[in-house]
Order: sequence, then structure tokens, then C-alpha cells
Amino acid sequence: RHNALLANLGYGLVILGSFGLSLAINVSTRTGMMEGDAMAEDLGAAFRGPLWLFGQMGAACAGDPAAMAVTLLCGILPAVLFVLLLRGSYRHLLTRMGARAARRKYRMTAQHSASPMMALLRKESIRFFHTPIYLFNTGFGLILLVAAVAAICWKRDAVLSLLAQEMEIPLSPGSLYGALAGTVCFLLATVCPSSVSLSLESRSLWILKSLPVPATQILRAKVCFNLLVGWPLTALCIVVLWGILGFTPLQGVALLACSAALAWFVSLLGAVANLSFPRLDAANDTVICKQSLSAVIGIFGGMVLVGVGIGLCLALQSLLGTEAYLLICAVLLAGLSLLLDRWLCTAGARRLSSLG
Repeated sequence: RHNALLANLGYGLVILGSFGLSLAINVSTRTGMMEGDAMAEDLGAAFRGPLWLFGQMGAACAGDPAAMAVTLLCGILPAVLFVLLLRGSYRHLLTRMGARAARRKYRMTAQHSASPMMALLRKESIRFFHTPIYLFNTGFGLILLVAAVAAICWKRDAVLSLLAQEMEIPLSPGSLYGALAGTVCFLLATVCPSSVSLSLESRSLWILKSLPVPATQILRAKVCFNLLVGWPLTALCIVVLWGILGFTPLQGVALLACSAALAWFVSLLGAVANLSFPRLDAANDTVICKQSLSAVIGIFGGMVLVGVGIGLCLALQSLLGTEAYLLICAVLLAGLSLLLDRWLCTAGARRLSSLG
């Protein structure tokens, strides 16, 4: 009954655990090098003991053929054993699961009505939160942002010192504001469900097109859902950082405005990319979320945009303050978003009507 929730929790714990372990190893290695390699030696002992497999992976990356063979074997062997175990009973298991679903009892309950937009948003949310590969491929940046803000709330000084050390910036309010603003915008730019949501309709696209709503409303629902997924939680994280780190009112407002405009632009960019390069013949959702051109444009396009913006900010920091630069970026992104929205409501709507 709760398989989607359990799958999402499993995905999240594994990925966050991997990030956490990688960060802990990095910090321990650097600390050990600064303290006479004592901790680095302890880490090496762990790689020869409980973390032996991670040590083999590291040796494989360094070019050890034997370690590479061990790493490949440990990655492939469990999958081979799983396939061999289920190959004789897979169809039988599917049949039993289908029969169990067919025996489900249906009860008459009260029905509720909603506006077409709310119904479309609810449809988008069900698909998003019930498809782990969709959620984590197009929304994992938001999970990282929440985890980072939680870490800052928990251990403020240690996390900020690590951030300053990694980015090689002085531990001052002004420098940290610019670094945190860039990090928030970079992670927000990766939240782009609209870049694959139309392709995920796949063979049921005709059902969506047959709904008694205009094509413009269908497209705007996908953009609006992307906005609802990405920006409100980002805004909450910004307000929390604002309170913890003591940003000035201008700094907080500038970052909120820039993040809102960026979220709007990325949502529209993903929808435009998905309309321009739909993938309606994919074998499964993984191919759409990981290998379609629209997914690449939607996710990496926003990242490239933020990277260019950070570079321009560094180049112009002697002329403009970070707050003024963020406000200018917000106005420019809002203008570009209006142009994309215009295209979506005209040529985009005609493009959707011709798909199928």
C-alpha cells in the first residue's frame, strides 16, 4: 500500500548516506593531514577493514586492475543472483499481484469536486511523488538544500567554517552571503519536473489531450506544479538562513526575489524543452528521466545559467554589490520568463495539440 513512500525513503537514505559518507571522508582526510596524518592513518585502516569495499573502489580509480575486478564483481554479482533467483517465478509473481489487486474491495464514498487547475495539479503531484526515479532525478537538489539548511541549524559554526574552507573564501558575513546565494540558486536550478512531465504521459497522452480544458491550461499546470515543488520550500530555507545568519533585509529580499524569478524561468524552460523534444516512445520512466534530451536541457540548462551568473557576479563585484546584482538578475529572469510564457501559450499550445 505504501510502496512509493518506502521506495522514496529508501532512495533518499541511500543517496544522502552516500553524500554524508563522502563528506565525512573528505573532512577526516583533510583534518588528518593537518594533524600529522594520524586521522588519515585511521581512515586507511578502516579502508582495510570495515570499509574494505570502499578501499577497493578507491584503488580501482587509481588504476589497480585487481581492485577494478573486485569492484565490478561486487556490483554485478548481486544483480545476476537476483535475476537467477526470480527468473522462474517472475510471471507467476506478477499474476498473483494482479489477482490481489483485482480482489480489492470498492466502497462508495463521498466525491469531491475541484477546479480543472486543481485537478491537473493533483494529477501531477500523484505521478511525481509515486515515481521515485522522477522525484529524485528532477527534485533532488531541493532535498540537498533542505539537508544543508538543517545541518547549518544544527552545527552552524562548523558547517560555515567548512563551507569557507571548501570555497576558499574568508569567514565573513558578506562573503558567506554570496556563497550561500550561489549555492541556493544552483540547487534550485536542478528542480525541473516540467522537463519530463509531458514525456511521462507517453501512451496516455491522448487522455490528457481529450480533457475538456484548453492546451494552455494543461501546460500552465505543469509549470505551476514545478513552481510549487521548487520555490515555497526554497523560500522557507532562505528565511531560515536569514534568521540564523543575520542577513540584512535587503539581502533577504534580493535572494527571495532572485530565487522566485529563477524558479519561474526554470519551470518554463523545462516545459518548452519537453514540448520541443518529447520522448513518447521510451520503454520506461528511467529512460525519460535520465536519457531524454529535454531532461538534459531542463536540468543542466539551469545549472549552466546559474554558473554563468556566478561568474558574472565575481567579475562585476567591484562595480555592483551582491544584493543589487541579484535584483538585476531577478528582473532579467522575469523578462525572459514572460517571453517563454508567451511562446508556451501560442506555439506551445499548438505543438501540444499536434503531438500523439
